[in-house]
Amino acid sequence: MKVKKVLISGIAVCTLACSMAIQANAVTYVAKYDVNHDNVVNVRDVAYINRILQGTAKPTSIDNLDANGNGVVDDIDMQTILYHVTGKTPVMTMQ
Repeated sequence: MKVKKVLISGIAVCTLACSMAIQANAVTYVAKYDVNHDNVVNVRDVAYINRILQGTAKPTSIDNLDANGNGVVDDIDMQTILYHVTGKTPVMTMQ
């Protein structure tokens, strides 16, 4: 009986540790383009950054708004998130 309890406890600890690691990785991955901080990257993030750029919404946080990492929050960041959501590859243009 004691062996069974130890085995069950060990399985429970392993399951918990694995689920925490998966959640941590998911949050890290999602956080890059999750501008509205709802732990999901979707069209709502694109709409949110669009409203911020139009001046109709104020960001609750500046984290993740600069999606392409160039130091400026602009239409390119919105396009970067849109490409991520749709699974398309961004087209590089010369400026």
